[in-house]
Amino acid sequence: MVKEVEAQGRRYFYCESCKLLYEDKKWAEECERGCKKNKTCDLGITRHSIKKILEKI
Repeated sequence: MVKEVEAQGRRYFYCESCKLLYEDKKWAEECERGCKKNKTCDLGITRHSIKKILEKI
């Protein structure tokens, strides 16, 4: 189940399996589905994680 957290006045969502953080709940849900199905992270999904976004800033 995707969890929601709030930080600095913004809402974020994270995959409970791998703990990657996303701004969009849709990507967090996709990540969690992939983690459970394949037992690994999908690079096509994880590129949307907050870490990737912060690297661009």
